[in-house]
Amino acid sequence: MQHKTRLSDRSVLTISGAQASSFLQGLITNDMGQLEGQKAIYAALLTPQGKILFDFIVSRASDEGFHIDCATTQKSAILKRLNLYRLRAEVEITDSAIEVAAAWGEAYLPALPDDTTIFMDPRLPELGHRIIASRDVLNTHFGQDDGSYRAHQLMLGVPDSADLPPDTIFALDAGFEELSGVSFSKGCYVGQEVTSRMKHRTSARKRFFIVEANRQYPP
Repeated sequence: MQHKTRLSDRSVLTISGAQASSFLQGLITNDMGQLEGQKAIYAALLTPQGKILFDFIVSRASDEGFHIDCATTQKSAILKRLNLYRLRAEVEITDSAIEVAAAWGEAYLPALPDDTTIFMDPRLPELGHRIIASRDVLNTHFGQDDGSYRAHQLMLGVPDSADLPPDTIFALDAGFEELSGVSFSKGCYVGQEVTSRMKHRTSARKRFFIVEANRQYPP
């Protein structure tokens, strides 16, 4: 079955500049070097204590720089946090007007403009493609958000940003290793020491699980 929909709860930040890659490399859980061989990575920004502040998908922009596909409700907070860490780094962080859509199942991808960013979701192949483009492009080729993507995500047991309240859940408790969202070889980043210790001491104690239940109506 074909599924194509805009993701109304997602927004995009753009990071550009000579030090954009190294700037993110020192902050996020995943390895920016992986973008040499693929188009996107899943990652998070953690507290020094190893708890998730924000999760997002980083992809290469069509021009120089990177897109951060993040929850709309967290966009301003992420922008503020990244600017806090920027200091003298040669990077520019901007709130982009482009938006996000998804296509999965047997969905075909329509002919889209050359500057459209398209990639397979780095968390699970079953999540399909993500598309980053202007509002006009998405309005033309993708339907309004009808909740089908959220239902698909839940069926796969993949948490959404709304399921990860800031400064509450450790990255490994949220399945970041299983969802290819953390690198254990990249070196230092904020919260790296705690995350590495949990990995090597196998001290992750929580997980997200899929639960099915039948609603019982009163007789």
